[in-house]
Order: sequence, then structure tokens, then C-alpha cells
Amino acid sequence: CRHRVCDDQEVDSSCSGGPHHHTLTTVSASLATADAILANPARNRDTCKSARCLAREINNGHGLHHTSLRLSKEPGKKVRLNWDSPVMDDGSGDTNSYSVWRRPLNADAEFVAIGITSGLTFLDATAGTGAWEYEVTFAIEP
Repeated sequence: CRHRVCDDQEVDSSCSGGPHHHTLTTVSASLATADAILANPARNRDTCKSARCLAREINNGHGLHHTSLRLSKEPGKKVRLNWDSPVMDDGSGDTNSYSVWRRPLNADAEFVAIGITSGLTFLDATAGTGAWEYEVTFAIEP
């Protein structure tokens, strides 16, 4: 890992459209694709824009999954979620809210929203005896 970004960290790429649609899933795949585009002697203005988009969404954090999530058990079969604020050094704004999602552990089911918070912690008071997988997404206020 370098500067809080790991090669195998998941990416939700928003760099799409036209003949250069990317459905990449990791930082290393995105950066390798950007490198390949820029190394191609037949590159053009559109392909260079695509490579720039791939690198930018990693550098500014917009394409990265939130990976600092920590879980702990609380009395009464509750689960406490804690995370770090994402680093947004591109001037795009500050994080103003977090959505908390869960689904049954190891399921192919969709994540279901269970709450929104402005802080860096959330208490899942409905966890019960279930085994859950969590995800936290964030919204940015420009």
C-alpha cells in the first residue's frame, strides 16, 4: 500500500462512455489501463481523457471504496461501526454525510441502506444474532 491506497483496493470506476468504457474493479487494473492507453502510439485526445479520468478518480478518492471500516460488538447484540474520513485533496469539497449499508454475510443480495450519519461512527441496533457484511458510502458537499 502507498499513501492509503493499495493495488488490490476496490474501485467503482465512473470513467465510461464511448469506445473507452471501463469496468475496472481494482486500483491496479485502473492504473494499468491508464498506463496502457498512454503508452499506445495510436492514442488520441479522447483516449488520453479516458486515461486521465482513470488516474484522477483514484488520486482524488472518488472511485475508491471506503476501506477503513472497523466493527465491534456492543451489549445487546448491537454492532458499532467506525471509519476514517476519506482524504479529499482535490478541492472537490468535504464529506457531509455517510450512508450505512448491510447485507447478509457472503450473500449475493443487494446491500440495504440502514442509516445515515454525519459522524464517523454508527450503531447498528438491529444487528441481532445475524451475520452481516457492511459498507459505508459518503456524500460530498462542494
